[in-house]
Amino acid sequence: MVYRDDVGALEARLETLESELAAKTRQRDEAARLVIEAKARARNDALAADWAAGGPQRRRRQRIALLVAMMMALTAAVGLFWKLSTRTDPAQEQLHRAVVQFERYADEICACKDSQCVQGVSERMTTWATELAKQDPHPDPKHVDQATMERMQGIGLRMSECMSSAMSSSKP
Repeated sequence: MVYRDDVGALEARLETLESELAAKTRQRDEAARLVIEAKARARNDALAADWAAGGPQRRRRQRIALLVAMMMALTAAVGLFWKLSTRTDPAQEQLHRAVVQFERYADEICACKDSQCVQGVSERMTTWATELAKQDPHPDPKHVDQATMERMQGIGLRMSECMSSAMSSSKP
């Protein structure tokens, strides 16, 4: 008979533990659900605050401003190359130096990881192009050879691709 009392006690203990386990499991599941809801609310509040503060519009304006600055810099560079291409033979070396400098600016932009870096390089390039264009206001007509023109186009294309890449990587 002792055996039946021990078995009965063990069975009662097992039932008690199983009911406690079920209760604890429900409590754990409820706590997990509350945590998920709290995180979702915090994320939604942060998005709402960003939206209310004009975050998406501000970032869009910054991207547009950067694109405009880059287009202005590229336009200035193309204008500079056009101006240099109309120079006489002694200016061919200056054209070559300008192409090399333009390539350096393209390398700097390709090394950039965010839009601020690209904007800084773009501003330096615009200043350089403006100063170089002021050196001779009345150039003699002469065309750039095909190889130089293709090189400049390749540099401009590489620069715009790197600029787009840097801008897309700096999106939030």
